[in-house]
Amino acid sequence: GGLHADVRRHRRPAGAGCRYLLSKTLDSFFEKLFNKTRAEHSKNFQRYEALFLILLIIIPLPGSGPGTATLIAFVFGIEYWKAIGLISLGAMGSGILIGGGISSILGIINLF
Repeated sequence: GGLHADVRRHRRPAGAGCRYLLSKTLDSFFEKLFNKTRAEHSKNFQRYEALFLILLIIIPLPGSGPGTATLIAFVFGIEYWKAIGLISLGAMGSGILIGGGISSILGIINLF
């Protein structure tokens, strides 16, 4: 009873060291990845950043959309409110494009 409860109270969680090591490893990995990405693509991205973010959202492809644009804005350090505005414009444009496409398809179907 008493001895067993005392041992249980002083035990460390079984993977605390592994979680710390994994956290440091992942942090190092993503830091290197983001730095490499910035170094290779920042020149072109700075030139076309607004157009690129908006088109990334508007064009409905797998892997594109507001989530991906948010990640790219984070990696390249776009100012928060500027990123919010560009991503919002892209999302509205995407809604208009997809809504227009669906409306056109339904109009064609109603012809028959």
